[in-house]
Amino acid sequence: MIDTAARLKGYPVSLESELRDAANEHGYRIGPEQAAGWIFFRSASAPGEIALAATAAGMEGPFFLSVEHPGAAREIAADRAFPPAKGHAAALAFPDRASLFEGVRSV
Repeated sequence: MIDTAARLKGYPVSLESELRDAANEHGYRIGPEQAAGWIFFRSASAPGEIALAATAAGMEGPFFLSVEHPGAAREIAADRAFPPAKGHAAALAFPDRASLFEGVRSV
C-alpha cells in the first residue's frame, strides 16, 4: 500500500490547475476546497466527493485520488494508498497524469 502522507500541503498554480482539469473534465466541477493536502471536488450529478493530491515530484507523479463512495473505490483498477481523505472510503495511487485522468473518469 502506498503512503499518501507525502502529498503536498500547498500547490503551485500549474499543478493545482492540472488536478482541477482532471476533476472538471470528468464532471467534478463543484469546488475546489483544500484541506490537509487534498483538493476536494463534487459533482452536481454523481453521488459522493473526490479529492486529488500530488507529491513534491509534481507532474512526475505519483498522484492520489481519494473517493467517498466505497462502490466506486472497488471498481477502480489502481494501487491502493493510505490514508484516504477524511470521511472517504479509499485512496488510490496513480504513477502519472494520464492514469490519474483515467482513474477520475472511472469514478
